[in-house]
Amino acid sequence: MAICTAYASLALFTWAIGQLAMARFWEPWVRQIGVLGSEIPFVLVTLTSGFAIGAALGLVFGYRASRIAVFSGVLAAIALLVGEATYPDGVSSLWSSVTAAATLAAGLVIGSICTRPLRHA
Repeated sequence: MAICTAYASLALFTWAIGQLAMARFWEPWVRQIGVLGSEIPFVLVTLTSGFAIGAALGLVFGYRASRIAVFSGVLAAIALLVGEATYPDGVSSLWSSVTAAATLAAGLVIGSICTRPLRHA
């Protein structure tokens, strides 16, 4: 189940980051506040992607969801970092991959913890 959850979180993240790139609403922020103008929406998209899948996991599996979320977060982080090691693009790409890996894993765990009590309500 952890493999499916990791794949789902990576798929949602890939789709959402593509939508963010196409929306381009953050470009004025880059001119005003620099790299944070693009990094803040990036972190929010990765955290939200992980949270959404983690929340679904918490609703389906209840109290077992936190263990599954930790394993799937580790698998998703490994997949992102192996992808970066395979196709290196420099320091900025490495920083984005590390940021995405950490926030996606954190979102999975936070989402599963927040919604697991709702299954037993």
